[in-house]
Amino acid sequence: MNSRAITLTDVDFTYPGTRGRTVLRGYQARFEPGVHLLRGYSGCGKSTLLRLIAGYLAPDAGEIRVPGGRTPADRDYQVRSLGFVFQSLNLLDLVTVRQNLEMVGRLAGLPRPELAAAATHWLGVLGIGPLADERPDRLSGGQRQRAAFARAMVKHPDVLLLDEPTSGLDEVSTAALAGAARDFQRAAADRRIVIIAAHDDRLVAYADHVHGFAPPAGARP
Repeated sequence: MNSRAITLTDVDFTYPGTRGRTVLRGYQARFEPGVHLLRGYSGCGKSTLLRLIAGYLAPDAGEIRVPGGRTPADRDYQVRSLGFVFQSLNLLDLVTVRQNLEMVGRLAGLPRPELAAAATHWLGVLGIGPLADERPDRLSGGQRQRAAFARAMVKHPDVLLLDEPTSGLDEVSTAALAGAARDFQRAAADRRIVIIAAHDDRLVAYADHVHGFAPPAGARP
């Protein structure tokens, strides 16, 4: 068995409460190193699946294993091996773009010279190097999206999860971000896993594997 894969075995998840929505029931999946695209309509549970893989949610039943045979709740996995771009981006607006990246890198334990080089590299690759010392709240929507990508990749995680990363973006920005994610995976193709949750058909060309995603039969929307 490839310990570098992500596996989900018989996973159930229902949002709590009397009107809880069942998102997964007996879900099985395996994600080997590569770029994976999860396709499905908005609200079908793709974001929930990413949060389960990230360890931000816990399954009601079943098992999830991430590279190294760990569970997603493993602190070292979350801090060092996981990059996540949220739909809401979650950038800190009170500090600069570069400082956003540096905070993530320091938590991951990157040496200062390595962190500085990685931050400069990814900001440059994503075309926002000149904006490194600006605060995120002064950037356009597309620039903020690029900053969130750079922050997720600065520690060179083994698992990169992208939640609707190109929503509302034009063709140029979509190509830049999707291409960066693909190139990031290719740089360490034997171990990096990129999972993109989106209903954007433009991303199919950048994926190695395309997975349909739908809620279990009988689930309430």
